[in-house]
Amino acid sequence: MKCVYAVPTNERQPHMTDPGLDSASSTVKVDMTPLMLGIMTGSFYSVSTLLNQMIIFHYPGEELNTGRIGLTLVVAGMFGSILCGIWLDRTKTYKLTTLIVYILSFVGMVVFTFTLNLNHLLVIFFTAGALGFFMTGYLPIGFEFGVEITYPESEGTSSGLLNAFAQVFGIIFTFIQGHLTTDYSPLSGNIFLCAWILLGIVLTALIKSDLKRHGVNVSNINKGQAVSPPHFYFQYCFSSFLLTKYAKHNEDQDISVYL
Repeated sequence: MKCVYAVPTNERQPHMTDPGLDSASSTVKVDMTPLMLGIMTGSFYSVSTLLNQMIIFHYPGEELNTGRIGLTLVVAGMFGSILCGIWLDRTKTYKLTTLIVYILSFVGMVVFTFTLNLNHLLVIFFTAGALGFFMTGYLPIGFEFGVEITYPESEGTSSGLLNAFAQVFGIIFTFIQGHLTTDYSPLSGNIFLCAWILLGIVLTALIKSDLKRHGVNVSNINKGQAVSPPHFYFQYCFSSFLLTKYAKHNEDQDISVYL
């Protein structure tokens, strides 16, 4: 007599994902990452390269202050890189931090664009410093976020690819913004960059925050914590046993000497 087991129709079946969809999603994510990083980094390279040309256009004869403004942008960027890196290490909020810094860079670029012709150099010092702080601060965050979402690809390969895209965008943006500044005005070139940075914000918001490398590291740490106590307990018991045997052996030798 055979027993027949009928599977209930209302039983929840395991969810199967389509490998094609997963591959397509991963490809889109990897393709958007270099664009996201390249837009911001290329914009910073373009602004820092054409800063002298933009300021001299509105403030003729202020070459010395132009150099000081450039120094302010670089020094502020140094502090931005350090602080943003520390914040990222402490919070591990890769996408949120990337998106916030991207938005603040866009705000800084807009403010810099529309205050450049106010005939107040002190304002330019402040806006250039804020722009350098957030744009340069984005660089370590962007590279780390890119490496996280492209894992398990090699970190060297991912960083090299992202850096190559940044250089290409920097060359293209500098060329186009330079022509717009020369043929029209710095306002046109800066608006061009603002439009691209806004596109970068949209791309950043669309990328799924899949922290594969961070997840693997956390998993390894949890496994180590789960395995180490029994292992340590075994070592402790074995060491105690050896010490006890050694002490007993020495005690027997001492008694035999007296006898």
